[in-house]
Amino acid sequence: MFRIAYVTAPQAGQRWTLMKQCGVEAAVGGINPRPKSDAEPGTQHWSYRPLVEARAKYESGDIPLEVIEARPADEKIKLGVNGRDSDGWINERNEQADFEIWS
Repeated sequence: MFRIAYVTAPQAGQRWTLMKQCGVEAAVGGINPRPKSDAEPGTQHWSYRPLVEARAKYESGDIPLEVIEARPADEKIKLGVNGRDSDGWINERNEQADFEIWS
């Protein structure tokens, strides 16, 4: 058995109404993989409290949040093609790390 889910932000509106009419049963949420530089402990995008708050927003609109994805900055990374190491946050994190991210 499978369920239909759709990638959507945690804001109710016309999109959610249309999703329900089309048989969508769940939401796929996303988190920003870039850390907030000025964030206090427990307030990063992937911390417990922000995730619970996002889940509550989905559930208030009767769209259960069942999947959370953090996507790479670019398709080049997913495909492993030339130029992938110069894309966005991956390169920034590699420069700041004490280890090397191999390509």
